[in-house]
Amino acid sequence: SPLREFKGADELALTNLLGRYIQVVFDWQTHDAWVEAHTGTGYVTWGLMHTIVGTGATINSIGKTYTTAMGVGHWLHPGRSAADAWSFDSYINGLTNSLVWLGYFVNVTPADTDRHVGWKIIDGQIWATNSDGVAQTITDTGLNVAAAFAGKRLLIIAGATDIKFYANLALVATHTTNLPGGGTLRNMMYITNTIAADRVVRVYFATCAMSSQY
Repeated sequence: SPLREFKGADELALTNLLGRYIQVVFDWQTHDAWVEAHTGTGYVTWGLMHTIVGTGATINSIGKTYTTAMGVGHWLHPGRSAADAWSFDSYINGLTNSLVWLGYFVNVTPADTDRHVGWKIIDGQIWATNSDGVAQTITDTGLNVAAAFAGKRLLIIAGATDIKFYANLALVATHTTNLPGGGTLRNMMYITNTIAADRVVRVYFATCAMSSQY
């Protein structure tokens, strides 16, 4: 299980953070649950070990895939908490001159002030971000994956009053404002380029676990 990577004596224990009665969303396990929506030369390559989302070599192209049937309907509902994890790298060309979104979004095209929670990667610089649909809270994590094959394990823990963002198991941001609230959000992987060159994000897993009580 991918969640096992985040457990252990010297690591975060999701069972303790989430409480009892954990539910797990399995919509990343098959691409049947995902919709692809590309612009220009954007593409998605599905694989057993990872999924590649790329732009192709045409400027301003978009590679994008997102869930619709289930998504995540438990963000910050009373009596529930959520943990969400991604493992990814920048693959062969690096992530300069690109914009990547990984996370959960109310709309099929991510936007700063649309309701969301996740990660915004600008030219390889990783930002933790969320919005309630009115305003955005965003933090520069100080981490960069612009170089080829640079990767991170990203984790979000959402509770009743805050959202904690982790990278490689280290806390990089805590947000208490503009929380997205309950309701369905789409699990999304998105990338666009600002030069005529292929930019790729390679995602090894995207997973969500939710508890029924804090």
